Parts: sequence; structure tokens; C-alpha cells
Amino acid sequence: MGVGRGECLFVDEKEYRLSHSYPSLDNEVIEAARSALAQRRISGGTHREAAERRLAAFARRRHAVLTGSGFAALQAALLAAGVRPGDAVALPAVCCASVWHAIASIGARPRLVDVGEDLPLIDTAAAGRADWVVVPHLFGIRRPVEGLLEAGARVVEDYAQAQMPPGEPSGQCAVYSFSPTKMQTMGYGGALVTDEQGLAERARRVLDPEAVDQRGGDLPFRLHAPVADFQCAMLEKQLARYDAAVARRRALVAIYDELLEGPPRLTPDLPFRYQLLVPEGRDAPTLARRLQAMGVGAHPLGAPLLHRVFGLKVAMPNADAWHGRVLSLPLHEGLSRREVAHVCHCYRKSL
Repeated sequence: MGVGRGECLFVDEKEYRLSHSYPSLDNEVIEAARSALAQRRISGGTHREAAERRLAAFARRRHAVLTGSGFAALQAALLAAGVRPGDAVALPAVCCASVWHAIASIGARPRLVDVGEDLPLIDTAAAGRADWVVVPHLFGIRRPVEGLLEAGARVVEDYAQAQMPPGEPSGQCAVYSFSPTKMQTMGYGGALVTDEQGLAERARRVLDPEAVDQRGGDLPFRLHAPVADFQCAMLEKQLARYDAAVARRRALVAIYDELLEGPPRLTPDLPFRYQLLVPEGRDAPTLARRLQAMGVGAHPLGAPLLHRVFGLKVAMPNADAWHGRVLSLPLHEGLSRREVAHVCHCYRKSL
């Protein structure tokens, strides 16, 4: 049954529990994992090396190091880049709490800065006063880092929500997450990519507490975050289908735009989320609660406000404003046109 412009199918909301995000695994990805397991490939080996080569080529970097999680990738990246206990590391108020915890876990001091007025991403002018900055490219939107680099900041980029090659110029290294909520997943896992051979070697030492060679006293401690070979086999296939995954998401964005008649929204570089700018007089948290009550996974902005999460008494006016203005709706490859139409129907009903 087709759905014309401006129309939505009416479906009993109780039939739907539409997730905000959902892992996308096609038959080739599943078969890659099954085949690796059938060969008893558990510890990192052939598939890991192949996946790291493929990821490095995808990211247009010389080196890629896979880890058991995006959290471990960020820990290793910070340590390998030179962050040490007591160092202050700036991060945006709009961010996953895991970024804060990764910084704190290595003994560094997280320092929140507000996001910009133009986008709900880190205010690079404010962050430029820090020695170290983690720049998350949230919601599929790339935040240029030239200003930070020109100000002398040392930058680690976080592409967990923007699985695309790092821009130019770029920080010392960038990290990815391949958890189930990301555009492409290997179950759980993460990686760092860099052009610096020394940084990649230090990251590997950080991630290998059982290495025969324990030299490298410049590293304060080591991490244990291995990645299984069958996960790496999954990632190889996920990277091979990257263009198809992006195309499917862009097609879903086009359906949303058609059914909602070109609504004001964020326009990301990569279609990671579908994020509406809510009408004047409405607020995103209220609309999100109404949609959730109708079985639709929706969230204000789509990322937490860390000053609220940690109960910090600091002013983050731009972050607060964006939290009230942006409503994040479901976007993942498994959605059908009928389901997108249902989300649109529920959204209109929530207004």
C-alpha cells in the first residue's frame, strides 16, 4: 500500500515498539561470524589483521588498531597520544557519559565546555583554551578542528556517531565505536586510527598487558580489551557494505522529508539520526515522552547533557537550548516505509 505526500498510515500504536536505533546485520555479516566461529577463530588473528587493514583504508590512515569497545579505544588513544594523570581534557556538555569516564579512568581531569550556537557540537573557540580536547562528531555531523589545532590544542577525535573517514586537517588520532547502536556493528568493539606509527605502536602496548616485551615505561598502565576474530570477520563485511548502508539511510531520510513535507531539521554529513527542530512553542523532551508512550523510540537531542547527568553547577546555555529544540526520531536500516509513516503519524499526534 503506497503512502502519498503528506499522508500517514494509521496503525494501532500498541502494535509498534520502534527502536530509536537497531543493529543492522545482513546475511553476509552473519555468515562471516558463523564461518569464523566454525573455524574456531576466537582470539585475534587472520581476520583481525585483515579488518585493521580494511579499516585503515576506509579511514584513509596508515594505521588502525581494533579494541574490544569504543570506550577502550578512547582510553588507549588518550594514553598513546600522551594524556597523563592530572592533565585537563576538554569535552562538550552534549556527549555520551562514557567519554567523560574514559578521560577520568586514566587519571585525567574532564573539563566540560558548552556547545556552539550554530550546532549542538563542541564550541571550538571555548575548547581551544585547553591543552587536550576530545571532539565528538555527534549525530553524523563533522565538527572541523582547524581552529583547535591553530590554537595549539592537541586533539583526539571521536567518530563513534559518524562512521566516516576523518576530515582534513585532523587530530593526532580518531576513534570509532562498533556497538549495536552505531551505524555499523561488530557486536561490540572499537578502534583507533592514526597516521603516526609511534602512536599506533604505543596504543598496541597499552592494549597488550601480557606482551612479552614490557618496555614502554612512559605508559602509566595497560588495558585488557581484546576483540574476537569472529567480530573482526563481521567488521570486514560491514565495511564492504558501507555504501549500501549509507544509501539505505539516505532513502529513509528522504521518506521522512516527504511525509513531513520538508521539516526544519539538522542536516548531518552522514545520516546517523533523523533530528527535527521542533515548532515554536513546543519542547523536545515533552514530545519525546509522548512518542515513547506511543511505542516510538524518540529522544530530546539524542545525547545526554553531562552537566545535568553529573549534577554540575555550571552554565551551559547553548546545550540546554539545543536539548529543548531537537527531537531525535528512529533511523536504522531495518525500518520500512510503513514504519516511518507510523512514526510521522505519531509525531503529528504528539504536537
